[in-house]
Amino acid sequence: MQITWLFGNGLDLSLGLKTRYTDFYKHLLLNEDKLNLTENVIFKKLKEDFEDGKEYLWVDYEKQLGNLLKDVNEEQKNRFILDKVKLDLCLRDYLVLASSNFQVSQEESKNIVLNAILDITRDKKEVEREKIRNLLNRYAHGDIIINAVSFNYTNTLSQVWDNNLQSMKDVKFFRTFPSVGNKVILNKVFYLHGTLDNGEMIIGVNDSSQLANGKLQNDNQVNQALVKKSLLETAGQLNIDKFIKMINASTIICLFGLSIGETDKMYWEYIKKRMLADKELKLIIYEYSDKYETTHILLNEMRSNEVKNKFYKNSNATEDEINKIDNNILVEVGHELFKISK
Repeated sequence: MQITWLFGNGLDLSLGLKTRYTDFYKHLLLNEDKLNLTENVIFKKLKEDFEDGKEYLWVDYEKQLGNLLKDVNEEQKNRFILDKVKLDLCLRDYLVLASSNFQVSQEESKNIVLNAILDITRDKKEVEREKIRNLLNRYAHGDIIINAVSFNYTNTLSQVWDNNLQSMKDVKFFRTFPSVGNKVILNKVFYLHGTLDNGEMIIGVNDSSQLANGKLQNDNQVNQALVKKSLLETAGQLNIDKFIKMINASTIICLFGLSIGETDKMYWEYIKKRMLADKELKLIIYEYSDKYETTHILLNEMRSNEVKNKFYKNSNATEDEINKIDNNILVEVGHELFKISK
């Protein structure tokens, strides 16, 4: 049996790092001269929007890159691409700085990972706990392989996760699971979008339809610079194939700290397709928020439905598909996972 965890920037935020896009933008605005950004066309638009009180346009940096292309013509495209590369490198340098002081002890990392992987059996609703317990019991007589996929570029997940590749072998989810002679195995972290030190950071939109310029949507240079699938093909690491293989081998998929956004639609579509193919598969979405308070059952339910609807929208799920998978999606609101004790 395989359980696959997918991690987004909410992980770094929960570990105390300042890795929001807003943190990055503040860094750019404060260091415009030092970073030689005065003539960068993307930065100039960002600065203009912030001065006009339109920061909201930059909530999703990747989506905004696609939107900005609408004002770019054939003669300007090379300049736009080079300026995008410049900001990619600025983001890399900023994240190196933002993550440079992160440290976690062996004991802390073990407690964090152990708490997280066992949390799948601790749903607040008894009816959901029973679903997970019954599913796990079907696989009691075999090893449990747990994968970790990072959408981030920082190495914080490796520091927390890879420290424990050996130490989890004797873990039990409950008394009879896994059964005697079987063990829990953690695989090394898989960095879907590259890392800060391998030169393969994947920053872009999901597909060419998200490029707001019909004349440039089929331009090879623009696609290679701005479309994730093309960027991943250029990197040549077969990361999409590896991701699909991992998802197709999973019986439980957990999402933590991911916005389930438009610019990653292909991944949500792969997960949806896997759920339609396997009626047993469970998708657990941990809705991360450092400000959310569990105050009322109806507010929790409303938030849960918002998260589900976002997944349905960005996986292009039809009404028929939603009806088939809805009962197998569990949304956890307000769970404090991946936090270091103070």
